[in-house]
Amino acid sequence: MLLPPVVQGPINTLATTVTVLGAVDGATVQVFSNGAPIGLPTVASGLATEVDLGGATLGAGQKITATQAKNGQTSSSTALPETVGAGPSPATGLPAVAFLSKVHPCVDWVIVGGCIAGATVEVIHAGHRVGEAVARGPQVSVRVHFPSTPSAGDVLHAAQEVAMPDGTMVRGPQTPSLPIADGPKHDVMAPTLQPPFECDMAVLVSGLLDGASLSVRHDGDDLGGYPFVGNTVWANLLRPVRQGEELSAQQALENCGNASGFGPQVGVNPTATLPTPTIQGPICPNAAVVQVGNLRPGATVTIVGMTKNSTGGSASAQLGQARAWAPVCNLQLPPDWAQHPQLVANPGRLYITVSQQNCDSGSGTAEHPVEPLPGIVEQPGLTSPTECARLVAAHSLTPGAVVVVVSDQADAPVLSTPMFASATTAAIPLYRTLRAGEFIKIVQSGCNAAGESPATEVQEFHALPEPRVVGPVRIPHGGVNLADLLVGSRVHLFVRNALAASFDATDEKMFVPMPGLPLEAAITARQAMCTKISEEGNSELTELGRLTVRHLPPAATRTKPSVVTVSAGDADTGNTVAGQVKIGAAIVGSTGQPFTFTFPSGAVLPSVVVAKDYASEPITWDLVTPPPPPTPMLRLSLVNQAPAYFTITGVQWEIYKQQLDGTLSPVATPTGLAPALTLPSTGNHHIWAGVAVTDLVNGTDVLADFRGNAVIDGVSRLVFSWNNTDRVQQFRLFAETQTIWAGGGAYTHIYPVVAPL
Repeated sequence: MLLPPVVQGPINTLATTVTVLGAVDGATVQVFSNGAPIGLPTVASGLATEVDLGGATLGAGQKITATQAKNGQTSSSTALPETVGAGPSPATGLPAVAFLSKVHPCVDWVIVGGCIAGATVEVIHAGHRVGEAVARGPQVSVRVHFPSTPSAGDVLHAAQEVAMPDGTMVRGPQTPSLPIADGPKHDVMAPTLQPPFECDMAVLVSGLLDGASLSVRHDGDDLGGYPFVGNTVWANLLRPVRQGEELSAQQALENCGNASGFGPQVGVNPTATLPTPTIQGPICPNAAVVQVGNLRPGATVTIVGMTKNSTGGSASAQLGQARAWAPVCNLQLPPDWAQHPQLVANPGRLYITVSQQNCDSGSGTAEHPVEPLPGIVEQPGLTSPTECARLVAAHSLTPGAVVVVVSDQADAPVLSTPMFASATTAAIPLYRTLRAGEFIKIVQSGCNAAGESPATEVQEFHALPEPRVVGPVRIPHGGVNLADLLVGSRVHLFVRNALAASFDATDEKMFVPMPGLPLEAAITARQAMCTKISEEGNSELTELGRLTVRHLPPAATRTKPSVVTVSAGDADTGNTVAGQVKIGAAIVGSTGQPFTFTFPSGAVLPSVVVAKDYASEPITWDLVTPPPPPTPMLRLSLVNQAPAYFTITGVQWEIYKQQLDGTLSPVATPTGLAPALTLPSTGNHHIWAGVAVTDLVNGTDVLADFRGNAVIDGVSRLVFSWNNTDRVQQFRLFAETQTIWAGGGAYTHIYPVVAPL
């Protein structure tokens, strides 16, 4: 099974060939006009098939489709035909073109947009034509040769023209470029190649300078003449690359005689498995298009429909194959594919699967459910269009639908290729620039999402405002906010007077990603529309970002280890910022991560959060002074261990401080069984206790014998060292017996004794 091929637009009555995409290698491609064969059947090879119309003349309004046939199988016709537009005429004229690439004195190629297919685009310097090319579509890369090197500040001009059958010329207005910037200030370096997979038909090249010429060496064959289309490009090869072959590339700025030489060679990626494709959803039953990504240019893509039911049963049917012509392809599907007999025979949930194969290498299989679209959620809309715009800014689209821009102009009623809507908004590139006074609208189709935007009149271009750089421009935000843009204009952003980015405005306000901006760099902008270029608007200097800082817990206690977490955020966006916590000169932790720190009792060293591209932000600590430690106490206690013999009736303690000369000074005389007191100074102290007891044997009151650890001046005392820390000293009352012989007999005397426990 073969998928319907894609007819590449735009096509107008000047066309002598039709480009067809997606035909598998060796398939015969046939082009049709309003269903009738036209042109010469052509065998497909490479990433695109050019079908010669064989002298046939196309008529405005004709619908162009194509089929591919191989091994007895023929695909259905292109699901989304291309409509032929009328060629330019003296009545319609030719629109102004636009410079899309940077110009400098050494540039070899200049990209020009706003072209009419079949028109000759010329580039002029100092009144002399320095390059020309025939446009095949809305933009063309023009090879330029300068008789003498332009000077910085010079201006190039570009225009397009078409010769009428009677020999007269229809010519558009000249459009100026930005002033020529300084050329590269360093040696030209060899570009970088990504190792291709076996049988790839293109190799990814990066690191190209603006307007440089590219040459690729494929196993000894030098391929040149690649038009400059950007700093990164898929360079098509004349034949599939094979294992054991090597590739390298060089770039040159030939107008300045500067070339890199061929860089290091790369071989074929040894991985036997190709990357698994990706499927952009949603996909509805009988959708005309499926967008597939992660493809290898030249790979054969196989799309299969599949059903799965609740009992575990499944059925599948191959919907067809096509050749990938780019990493992302909008592949067209055969009509009524969801009603394939093999799928209908096994009712269940419907899926589409996609895989790719190059020579003997295959990929994993991607799978995506097929579900009805929600219907037209909102009526499609577009931002008010202006004359000379090369795009339409669409909104309120239904993802999964197909959209196209149409016009009320009889000579060119279809303004864009059918485009898969992957989001609710889209910048839709146009086949030609818009005309003042024409009415355009967006037509949306696909399953149950059909709808149209209101017809909107294109406004005449009058004035071009100066773009406004919205300040502040903070480096960590990664870009610049612009305002006062004209939708469809070409906007140029400058950093320190050097062109840093060019893009098409899709809204009146836009954020332009610009990572890595330098500090205190002046940011300005200009915009171009039709043949006009605005002056620079305001200038804003880049600034460091601002932080907000908070910490948990909110308060910390001085002199005690505290586990602290400091969090930092962007003061403008609220986004979390990764940084480090600095106290004094030391980094003590990272934001968002707990760390332990002991805050001193006195002043804390300056504390800040530091983060890349942000001004350091002070940390204000809420520190709590801990309460004074409790007064060290001497706690005395007396335990009666002889309650059968004695009852304690009173306790009188005497505490003395031993002076350096050995004398004793009274300190305290507490009473009771368990007194607690603090001693005024450290050093050796003496304790004595007078314990009064009642002898329960004979009913007398006596004073217990106190026995300490030292006898001083005939008195037993407990001597201890007081170091101003809590101390518990326990004593016990116990009974001690003594046998006394008297009067020819013996009797036992029981004494009360107090001693340390």
